[in-house]
Amino acid sequence: MTAILPSRRPALPSDLPALLTIHEGAFRRLVEARFDWDPALQRELFSAGPLGEVIVLEGEVIGQWLVERRHAAIFLSRVMLSPEWQGCGIASALIKQLQTEARAAGLP
Repeated sequence: MTAILPSRRPALPSDLPALLTIHEGAFRRLVEARFDWDPALQRELFSAGPLGEVIVLEGEVIGQWLVERRHAAIFLSRVMLSPEWQGCGIASALIKQLQTEARAAGLP
């Protein structure tokens, strides 16, 4: 099976509502297992961090991609997908692309 390869673009402030919806879908169950889900707190914490890039498929924002590039390293901080797109090979394909980029840059 061929992985679905969406595009990525820099996240815009206008993407925040979609990203918050994806964040809730991806993480609410996990957070509620240990803590209470407080929508205002989740929005505050999520909004305080970098937005990175959005993962887009057929014009729809379906996830978030946060990568930090430094002189001698590439760090994947977050890959987050809408629950309906989890398990489709999207994150795996994006990570493989990032690994290829790292190898091309001479990183281990």
